[in-house]
Amino acid sequence: MTDISSHDYEAAIALLARLAEPKAGLAVPERKRQFAGGVAEMIGADAWSWASIAVDHENPGVWAASCQIGDGWQSEAEQAQVQALFAPERGPGVSGAAVYSALQAGTPATFLLRELRRAKAEATLQDEDELQLLLSFFPIDEDAATRVAFYRRQQRADFALREKQIVALLFGQVEWLHRHGVHPRAQQQAIKLSPREQQVLTLMLNGDTRKKIAAKLGIREYTVAGYQKKLHRSFGVTSRAELQAHFFFGGQTDQPKCDSEATLSRAVES
Repeated sequence: MTDISSHDYEAAIALLARLAEPKAGLAVPERKRQFAGGVAEMIGADAWSWASIAVDHENPGVWAASCQIGDGWQSEAEQAQVQALFAPERGPGVSGAAVYSALQAGTPATFLLRELRRAKAEATLQDEDELQLLLSFFPIDEDAATRVAFYRRQQRADFALREKQIVALLFGQVEWLHRHGVHPRAQQQAIKLSPREQQVLTLMLNGDTRKKIAAKLGIREYTVAGYQKKLHRSFGVTSRAELQAHFFFGGQTDQPKCDSEATLSRAVES
């Protein structure tokens, strides 16, 4: 049984056709943005994000998100409110528990937030009735997946079965987009870093300058420089460009442009 109408199917086909248009002249990262934005418009989402996820099976509950792109956020505070759901210090979290479920099944999975609450995957969530969230995961291999999150602001109706089915249908057809920009081996290396090293790594991958990284983390530029040198040694590179190419494409250079607001889902090391 489906809640998707014939109009929805027509819109989905049109969106996939635009995505594959060879004359569009768009690089893959921009195609990802336009595709996710088109899905967001179809389901009436106010904002969205698309991130790469890596998990550490040796330490259940330890995972990291990187290279996050997105659109629609009204402020950093709004984005931080939603991103707080993904913080591991809150326990398995909506993203942590769901991504493990998708990886174990080896198949894409899409969830409404209330479904995860009923499954007690997010027992510690507060102010949950004020959040409207839809999450979709696509496994890349046994250790990595992508996570797409769609968000509606307060005072709006929650996502329903129709929106869940549309997201599951469309994101299940674009494996090549999910795999673009994901280098599982590099992500597994990143999980082994300390929380502070992971923070600096993410901001470097997002293109932040040393000065901006220092300001965001509340540390000195000299300290940032030390972390950068250590990260270069850890990944066997000599520059930010090489680090980006290694992390996202295993040496290829057409890396996606990630949002500077993206953060690793690890606790801040004091």
